[in-house]
Amino acid sequence: MSTTYHLKDWTDRYLKLRQAELDPATIKIHRRTCNLLFQYFGNVELKRLSRADAADWNLYLMTELEMSEATRCKHARVAKVIFERALDEERVAVNMFRKLKSTPSHVVHERTLVSELDVMKASVQEPRLKPILMLCYWAGLRRNEAMRLKPEHVDFDNNKIYVLPKAGKVTTKQKRRVVRLEVQLKEYLQELTTYNELKESLLCKLMKGKGFKLQQLRQTRDTIWHDNYPPHVASSWLGHSERVAREHYLSVSDHHYDHIALKKGA
Repeated sequence: MSTTYHLKDWTDRYLKLRQAELDPATIKIHRRTCNLLFQYFGNVELKRLSRADAADWNLYLMTELEMSEATRCKHARVAKVIFERALDEERVAVNMFRKLKSTPSHVVHERTLVSELDVMKASVQEPRLKPILMLCYWAGLRRNEAMRLKPEHVDFDNNKIYVLPKAGKVTTKQKRRVVRLEVQLKEYLQELTTYNELKESLLCKLMKGKGFKLQQLRQTRDTIWHDNYPPHVASSWLGHSERVAREHYLSVSDHHYDHIALKKGA
């Protein structure tokens, strides 16, 4: 292992290695993390970094830069990956960032489900939003997935939606998957020739004041599907693991209480 390998040398090499493995948006996040590391540590020798230094960097993100917990956790996760790769290449003796908390705290009862009525009201208020609202609510698509979905990706005969990764590039984060086409969404999509033509900036502007976020529509669909289908099926359609579903998506709705009360009284 090199005794004079510095942070800048490693982050430059790391980004070069990952260029072919990650999509441009993810590379941008990793580059930002590299910059944050350099911003705090300078061009330090890797062997001089310790777990205490990693903890101090984490504290710096929270206190000095006043990052939200979600953003800080995101950079902590990337830092772990950066130094795990350094460990693999024997640039460091230990991954000093491995023990950093990198998962935001999520409380299930704070996850608010969105009703079909609220979705339809928002669609009436702003018709330009309707395609993306319908795709996020009835198919549980992520915002970027709904924005790039095309008519040829929908198989009406077999009730399937084919969700393709950005630019067709499969990565560890973006994979091709097949999603259930609900009857309500099928009837709506059959009326359209294009699904979405909104730009990101306009979409964000139109979503203001709607009372919910697009992520909550996906969260709601995840809960509905988990109530009605085996967990592995629902998770496959949503494109994440059961662990991710439990930690980030599944919510408690009013009918759960009715169901429990009914069972207890039976």
